[in-house]
Amino acid sequence: MSYRIAIVAGEASGDMHGAALARGLKSIRPDVVLAGIGGEEMRDAGVRIWEDPTRLGAVGLVEVLMKMAAFKKLFDFTLKSIIEMRPDVVVLIDYPGFNMRLGQRLHQEGFRCVYYIPPTAWAWGRRRADRVASFSQKVLSILPFEVDVYREAGADVEFIGHPLLDRIDSTWIQDRLGLHFEGIKILGLFPGSRDHEVDALLPIMLQSVRLVLERCKNVVVELSVAPTVDERRILRHVATSGVDVRLYSGDAPSLMRRCFCGIVASGTATLEAALVGMPMVIVYKVSPITAFVFRRLLTISLIGLPNIILGRQSVPELVQENCTPGRIAEEVIRYCSDSAYYKQVVSDFLTVRSLLGEPGAVQRAAQIILSIAEGSCKEGVGPGEA
Repeated sequence: MSYRIAIVAGEASGDMHGAALARGLKSIRPDVVLAGIGGEEMRDAGVRIWEDPTRLGAVGLVEVLMKMAAFKKLFDFTLKSIIEMRPDVVVLIDYPGFNMRLGQRLHQEGFRCVYYIPPTAWAWGRRRADRVASFSQKVLSILPFEVDVYREAGADVEFIGHPLLDRIDSTWIQDRLGLHFEGIKILGLFPGSRDHEVDALLPIMLQSVRLVLERCKNVVVELSVAPTVDERRILRHVATSGVDVRLYSGDAPSLMRRCFCGIVASGTATLEAALVGMPMVIVYKVSPITAFVFRRLLTISLIGLPNIILGRQSVPELVQENCTPGRIAEEVIRYCSDSAYYKQVVSDFLTVRSLLGEPGAVQRAAQIILSIAEGSCKEGVGPGEA
């Protein structure tokens, strides 16, 4: 009997993790039937995609409200598609605003749900953990410090390690400590995977580059273009800035490995940069209303994943009113001029790497998910019968 598994991922990073999971599932059970929502990476990995929401991504109250009708339509369509498929297990990947609501509805319908890469309850408070625990058969944690939060909420949670360790060679950080960046230095720009992130951050990044180039003559600039962002949008911002920038559309960690340092939008890319060993300036900007609300809801003061994992600020975070061309340029120039500071940051990244467990997270997740699907089949529990 072939197992049927639905995978729900809503953004570029979730699509990447969903694709890796799909390949892991198929490596164990080649006959597994996979379907769900996600992007091109999941499609290429053998998942039948019902809808691609990766260009719909939004962060913040105002940003989400502007797309509320589209999210509602996607939610209804996804729920209907899963009910029609009747999978043995549904895998929810990140995408908390959407997937927490979906998980609750699926639980009411009798489906078994596994939350892979659960919401950041450690940053937003216990209520998120309580909600996830109420509908999840299993929570697969990728960060060691979030396990206690979910366990205390009553979830069956397991730390499996971070899936990025399966994609990024752990020797890259150590190699960087021995490098001597003489001559040309590459400054990488990583403005995010959402259109509104690019519009908010890229003009500021490009203005900061102008200031850097005035002080550091041996710097060239490369800009990472996420697959979920229209390249024409990037080109318009670059043309307006007048800065000489080379666009790069490949795998972000490969560019990071070549860069002396980078300016990186807060998100998964910051952890990719840390695992590659690329010192960075973390930046982010949302609408003033969103910022006002977030500052009252967040239970932590740090936003960058490497800093959060370390429990202290190792790399600079420039957010909202602090996210200015001058401040960003100052931090980049410091990396270029202070080798002791540069190497200390790289050494901190070795600590980040050590705290994330061992490679193999994807295969561990696949084994657990398949065991739950097998249990569903053996018990003969179908939707509406649990």
